[in-house]
Amino acid sequence: MQQIKGIGSKRRKGIFCDKDDRESGARSLGCFRETLRGERYPLGEQGEAISNAVVRSPPGEQRILSSAAWTTLFPFSIWKLWKNRNHNNINNLENYLELRNVIHASWEFTFFTERNPFVEKTINVEISWNKPTNGMIKLNCDGDFSSNNRISGLGGVFRNNKEDWLVGYHKSSQAISPIHAELLALLEGLKIAKKMNFLNMEIETDCTDVFKLIYEDSTNYSNIVSECRWLMHQLKIPQLKHNFREGNMVAHLQAKQAA
Repeated sequence: MQQIKGIGSKRRKGIFCDKDDRESGARSLGCFRETLRGERYPLGEQGEAISNAVVRSPPGEQRILSSAAWTTLFPFSIWKLWKNRNHNNINNLENYLELRNVIHASWEFTFFTERNPFVEKTINVEISWNKPTNGMIKLNCDGDFSSNNRISGLGGVFRNNKEDWLVGYHKSSQAISPIHAELLALLEGLKIAKKMNFLNMEIETDCTDVFKLIYEDSTNYSNIVSECRWLMHQLKIPQLKHNFREGNMVAHLQAKQAA
């Protein structure tokens, strides 16, 4: 493994840099600008150390370097030098800069931005309502919220594994946010399930925030969340699942109609 010795290995005067450091930094910045313009320039002591280390690199690392342009390698070299020097000065260390880190950072940047540009791809996923397992009843619920008048629509439907409609509901209610409406829709469905004695049940919603509030500790909407948890316990803790809006469309239309 190659190391560049003598770079940032001595603590300098001042917290970050002294006069010599500022002049060296100005020269490095000038070299960087000349590099971007494709002009030749003297490497200087630090750049020459990097160049000599590259020449002495193993063949494998030289092949990696050949795939990275110098305009990419140079700024990563300066950045790593600057970080290593500041780290040594602040912590009073004498660590050397490893060439391997500079090479890998430069090559990784080249690989992800130049050699393999990202192409946006569209993946079609079929989304539909999935019937519950044998002997189970599925509740799909949804809430619709209007910020204009603080009115929410609550909707839901119970179906069995034969896709038979058992019971549905929709009603309007006051709410303060979309997640509040989603919780009210779930609570209404749980109350109906308790009344109908639907014990073997699955629950499906298109709101992932409902999962976080039900299964994680939170002070938000604590009264509704506690009531939902209690009803779920009485119903032998039914499974709570997520489905996309397209798979929860019947409950969504119920909620829309109520709002």
